Amino acid sequence: VCDGNFDCHDKSDELQCLDRFYCTTSQGTEDVSWVVPAAVCNSYKDCENGADECSNCSGGVISSDQFLVRNHGVFIWLLLTCLCVIVMNSWAAVRDLRAEWADQPVYKKVDTVLKL
Repeated sequence: VCDGNFDCHDKSDELQCLDRFYCTTSQGTEDVSWVVPAAVCNSYKDCENGADECSNCSGGVISSDQFLVRNHGVFIWLLLTCLCVIVMNSWAAVRDLRAEWADQPVYKKVDTVLKL
């Protein structure tokens, strides 16, 4: 029972297993084909009729078992924002070091870099 092998002639031993999402037929009844719960609402139609991507899935931007951000536009925006923050913080750090090093001899500059 619930081992992936059909032992009964009507395949009932593989129905209503708790660790599976069963694809439904066009009549709304359970089919013997199933997917693992992680495959439900992941933006990929694993069931033949797409029942695993039905209206019960959250349409939210940040709501997927597989991806933190499903929407590609939001993902690109977040990526660019993070890159801008990194570049701006790096520029500010370099600017502060230049101001600090302006009147120091070269050997102290090298010593400071080696400590980083």
